[in-house]
Amino acid sequence: SKEEESIHNYVPHVQVGKTVRIFCRHCLSALTKEVCFERRLPLPLFSSAEDYFCHHKLSTDDLLNPRLKDCLYGLYFYKINPAVFECDILEENIFVCPNCSSWLGISSLGFVQLWNSTTILNDCSPMASDDNVALQDFLNLIEMATSEKHAGCKTNKLILYC
Repeated sequence: SKEEESIHNYVPHVQVGKTVRIFCRHCLSALTKEVCFERRLPLPLFSSAEDYFCHHKLSTDDLLNPRLKDCLYGLYFYKINPAVFECDILEENIFVCPNCSSWLGISSLGFVQLWNSTTILNDCSPMASDDNVALQDFLNLIEMATSEKHAGCKTNKLILYC
């Protein structure tokens, strides 16, 4: 169906081979150096990396950590290597903007996972951004939650609180 195609064909606005920077959506400060991603790869939906191996002999701790020039993406976030950032990543778990202290994602030793709605990934200027990112993330979530093909995510009720 068209709904499923829109979910499964989601690709972030990252062009392979094009120089970009990542900016905080709140204060527009640059978070990264200029980076040119060589690979843009989707992350698995609704499953653990451990599910891909029948023998749990492999360590999955660094299995889905991006290489220096990789951009791994999900529906609501993207994971990149911490070496592309201008600032030192001091805290593990929460990644905050060094300028305005807004929460932008999560961090670990091998990756930084940034939420689409808190950052701008653009060609060296934060001004040409898509302001509807949070709305599109929400619509993708609703489409996925109501899709019949996601057996691992059966939703009986969808309750929204304002």
